[in-house]
Amino acid sequence: MNCFKTDGFSHGMTLTVALALGLVVFGSPRANAEISDFYTIDSQAVMEVHPAFQDAMQEYQEQIQQMQQQLQEADEQQRAMMQQMMQQQMQQLGTELQEEAFSAMQNDIQELAEEKGYGTILDGNVVIVGGEDITNEVIDALDIEVPEPEEPVMPEGEAPVMP
Repeated sequence: MNCFKTDGFSHGMTLTVALALGLVVFGSPRANAEISDFYTIDSQAVMEVHPAFQDAMQEYQEQIQQMQQQLQEADEQQRAMMQQMMQQQMQQLGTELQEEAFSAMQNDIQELAEEKGYGTILDGNVVIVGGEDITNEVIDALDIEVPEPEEPVMPEGEAPVMP
């Protein structure tokens, strides 16, 4: 489920986060840390459940709905000009919301790193070999309910169809 693939909100989001998490070192480096002593997270999985990203997505969707209502109420001449202005506003709002949400996520990861004594946490998408994946630990530390993926329910008496 990629909840950030609507209306341009996620434009470049995955790349931005992967680069930011891949280049930023979380926690304080330990002088005696070995090169293999680092941790990884699946930033996309954390983003999808992080409350700051959920709130940002909700606010973004609400703003889109308000603007669509304004467009419907405008006459034909105003509509074209309003659309261009609104696109710029939404792009700016999306960027601001992403930055705020990413900062909140980064702070939460930083807190966990300090609490657990983790020296370096990288995005798993930029690591080819090594590192211990702590994605579930990060999600658990957020203290939120992560919905289990729903399994398709087969109607009674029907056999599965093979492609």
